[in-house]
Amino acid sequence: MAIETAARQGELCSLDWKDVDLEKRVMTIRGLSGQGSKNGDVRRVPLSSAAVEAIRSLPGFGAKAGRLFPVDQNTLKITFARTVGKRIPDLTFHDLRHEATSRLAKVYTNPLELMRVTGHKTLSMLSRYYHVDAEELAQRLA
Repeated sequence: MAIETAARQGELCSLDWKDVDLEKRVMTIRGLSGQGSKNGDVRRVPLSSAAVEAIRSLPGFGAKAGRLFPVDQNTLKITFARTVGKRIPDLTFHDLRHEATSRLAKVYTNPLELMRVTGHKTLSMLSRYYHVDAEELAQRLA
């Protein structure tokens, strides 16, 4: 879900089943407070086919209420580090947000659309997460 949506740890941990609309293929991110994500906004994020499949595979699929991921942010961070750290020691959960933003940039080539999906407030902040290489840019010229 993190790779498919570029959602933050806290945003994923706060997702409730009522925030997911698989028919429309969107999820509403309200953040831990319920009033907005880290930057204070409630936003609707499109769901890829892979994200929809991931949601359908969750143990609580079909529930009317409750959290999609019934863990707190710290537990997610620690579990991720223990599980992935054995194979990729320097990878953090937050790195998934960087990777997701770069992947989503291939779909949402308009930076305003990309910012809407990722929740970045400024182009400056988005540029810290979006990493494109020269070869990819050269392919677009062909």
